Formats: sequence, C-alpha cells, structure tokens
Amino acid sequence: GERHVHKLAHEATPPFDSTQAAHQDVVQQTKALLAEYAALKASDKDLVALLDPNTSTLAARRRQIRKKIKELSSYGAYELACCNLYGV
Repeated sequence: GERHVHKLAHEATPPFDSTQAAHQDVVQQTKALLAEYAALKASDKDLVALLDPNTSTLAARRRQIRKKIKELSSYGAYELACCNLYGV
C-alpha cells in the first residue's frame, strides 16, 4: 500500500546519470518546484501552519500539503519529468 512506499524507491529508481536527458530534466523540474514551494512558504500562512506539528494530525497535514504542492504551476512539468524517467 501507500504506507512505507519510500522503502522501495531504491529498487525502482535508476542510478543518476548526468548524461541522460531524462535525469537532467528531473533535476531541473525539481529545482523549479522547490523554488516555487519556497516562495509559497514565504507567503502562505496556511502552509506555514500545516508545517507546525501541533496544529493537526500528521496524516491530515501531509494530505493538505500534497494538495498545495500539486496546485503549484511547476508541478505538472515535474510530474511529467518523473513519468518520463520511470517510463510511465
């Protein structure tokens, strides 16, 4: 299931190869997404509150943070780059 899926990433993720365009694209799109997320953190009081472990349950906060990340304009390009890397 979704729980502990991070333990399987090393089995599915190919080793980084800076000569492959798909790998370079994931890096570029990740940087763009992280920059947009940082800007959102600086301006969105609701997001800052979600980062406080005393405001809600971890599951609820994660769900809301994921929603906010998926709404960022750079998320689509990031998701596409990851899909291209994994061949899905």
